[in-house]
Amino acid sequence: MGVAGLSAQALASLRGQIVDVISGSIFVFIGLAAACVALVRRRSGARLFVLLGIWSAMYGAMQLTQSQVVQLISPHWLQAVAPAANAIMTYLVVVAAALVFRELSRGPARRFLDFCALAGLAIAIGERISFSPLAPTTR
Repeated sequence: MGVAGLSAQALASLRGQIVDVISGSIFVFIGLAAACVALVRRRSGARLFVLLGIWSAMYGAMQLTQSQVVQLISPHWLQAVAPAANAIMTYLVVVAAALVFRELSRGPARRFLDFCALAGLAIAIGERISFSPLAPTTR
């Protein structure tokens, strides 16, 4: 395989991941814009926009950390924490979604979504503790 074959392989890899990079960037941008609008607005519905912004930005960041192209061009310290950040965001995106839907609901559904958010948070914390490099391992 020559240089042309290698560059064709890299180009094919980039083409396969460009949709993830673009959509991840758009979700992060929309999330940050929604959070900024909520901070400027400061009305009763601002909490919904902050939570929606967090949810959207977290989903976009998850897509970006899963992309090999983004990982290759990232600084070394970011490459080192990307797998852990991706694992944490995978669990916390459910918590953010539950909190967004909680803001949109009324009555007993709010209590159920509170429970879902707390359960998701407990699972995220338990996953982080059990898969931490400092956690004891059995061999």
